[in-house]
Amino acid sequence: MKKLLFYILILFQMTALAQEAKFEAKLSKSSLGLNEKLQVTFSINQDGDNFQAPSFDGFNVVGGPFQSTNFSWVNGVKSFNRSYSFVLQPKQKGTLTIKSATIEYGERSTKPNRLK
Repeated sequence: MKKLLFYILILFQMTALAQEAKFEAKLSKSSLGLNEKLQVTFSINQDGDNFQAPSFDGFNVVGGPFQSTNFSWVNGVKSFNRSYSFVLQPKQKGTLTIKSATIEYGERSTKPNRLK
């Protein structure tokens, strides 16, 4: 009985310490020339499903999607990250906007901010 209570308390503590899902987008550089390439990476710190990439208007998709998943459990602390990366080349000069991607986790759906 004591073991069962111990496991219930550990499970409750892990649930209370669970992180809120954070979905973000990052660019390898903020400005580039017409013949240069950039990498855009969408990452989430929870196990998400149904990733939907944006349309990448104004860009040629040179590579991707590349997916990586990292999971670790160190000293009772869980760490998780899943990333989706694309290599893009602009089709024209000027300011281009990368629209939001979407991903579902649990019963929620989330989007990162647009990138310029």
